[in-house]
Amino acid sequence: MSITRLDSAIALPGHPELPVASLRARFGAELFSFKTTEELSETREIIGQERAVSAMDFGLHVAGHGYNIYVSGAPGTGKNTIIKPMLRQVAESQPTPEDWCYAYNFRDPDRPRALELPAGRGHEFRRDIQDLVSALQDAFRKAFQSKDYEEQHQALQESFSKTHATLSAELEERAGQLDFRIKTTPMGFVTVPVRKGKPIGAEEFAGLDPEDKADIQRREKEVDEAVRAFRQKLRALQEEINSKVDKLNQRVASYTSEHLFEAVRSNYQDFANVLDYVRSMQDDVLKNFESFLATSETPDTSDDDTGRFVTRYAVSLVVDNEDTHGAPILEDTNPTYANLMGRVERKARMGFLYTDFTLIKAGSILKANGGYLLVNALDVLRSPLSWEALKRAIIRKEVVIEDPAEAYGIVATASIKPEPIPIRLRVVMVGSPFLYYLLQAYDEDFGRIFKVKADFDVDQDLTHESPMQYAHFVANLCRDEGLLPFDADAVAGVLEQAARAA
Repeated sequence: MSITRLDSAIALPGHPELPVASLRARFGAELFSFKTTEELSETREIIGQERAVSAMDFGLHVAGHGYNIYVSGAPGTGKNTIIKPMLRQVAESQPTPEDWCYAYNFRDPDRPRALELPAGRGHEFRRDIQDLVSALQDAFRKAFQSKDYEEQHQALQESFSKTHATLSAELEERAGQLDFRIKTTPMGFVTVPVRKGKPIGAEEFAGLDPEDKADIQRREKEVDEAVRAFRQKLRALQEEINSKVDKLNQRVASYTSEHLFEAVRSNYQDFANVLDYVRSMQDDVLKNFESFLATSETPDTSDDDTGRFVTRYAVSLVVDNEDTHGAPILEDTNPTYANLMGRVERKARMGFLYTDFTLIKAGSILKANGGYLLVNALDVLRSPLSWEALKRAIIRKEVVIEDPAEAYGIVATASIKPEPIPIRLRVVMVGSPFLYYLLQAYDEDFGRIFKVKADFDVDQDLTHESPMQYAHFVANLCRDEGLLPFDADAVAGVLEQAARAA
């Protein structure tokens, strides 16, 4: 079939002439019954992207691993305008995900523990542990300064002193029987032979006949044996008394703290990991109760050694969903490795860098855990290590927070290695068709972790409903962006521009 072009018309053989003006749709204010878009009711109808919307809807509702969504389309096709409302609509009907905390690992100090709690309970748990530490400090001071404890402790010390005096008297008596005196010096015991009640000096000893010397030396050996026996008895006595003091201290510390720990445990009976942590904390507190007597600082404000010791009993809340309603939606506009995966920060102290579990910060993957993460494909690929890190988290279904240099074996520095946190989220990646086919062709993992493609068209069929659909779109845009309403002529001009571009 041939087409003949005329100056003012186009004619097909056997058909009447078609004016050139009829080849492009024209729009005027007469198409609309409103004066300004302010009169139009709010509607979020999606225009002309049925295929892409269907793919998005499938990707957001299908269960299973790897059904992340690649949103493909040229700029200006309304991808973000469509994606975010769809994400919000789906997220609102889903449960709010858990809070995540990091706490000191009493079994392996270099590997902080990850603790999971329902949304909002993370704040509560952190506050309960902080209150517990303050209560322990106060309770231990009162208990170990009480009259009852002082009396029991004094009784043990007096028992030791009495037995020590008895043993000392026996030693001196035995030494006297052998004509020796025992002097106590900073260097230990010194045995001195005596004759007629007077010590024998070195010159006098040198002038004795060999038989007397031999007799004194024999008796000196017996005295030395008695001294050694005394020392052994004294050491055993000291160990016995120390054991009794330790048992007394443990009994007092346990009695003083048990009801405080029980109050915390009763609030978290349904969370086995939290109960295990509290039990480990209690064992550690009983072993180190004396450190609570040395400081009054709270864990968050002290920088000295005792304060940092108490910090081990703090709780670091890294993911807080207390104010989240439904599933979280997070858009990471700068998806660097640290922003995606999180980081372990360091502080300087006296010229050295140090870190602990309170300096662990969550990345966007963890913050979006249980919901949806929106990223730009080009931004992820431009940032070193980000694409591989994102893939690894999706494939392994967990996030490991670590320094990228350590993760890739570049630098082997001593640091903490937090426990991994399991994740369940849907990643929505926005990018061009070129990047999609490039990743599909050259990355063997891409196809199995981004199983859904939402392809946005650049063209739309003109129907009778199209003018009013665009009018509602312009009205929503004005409301969302805080713009002045468009009148009917301005809306018609927008449609004219769209038709001319097509």
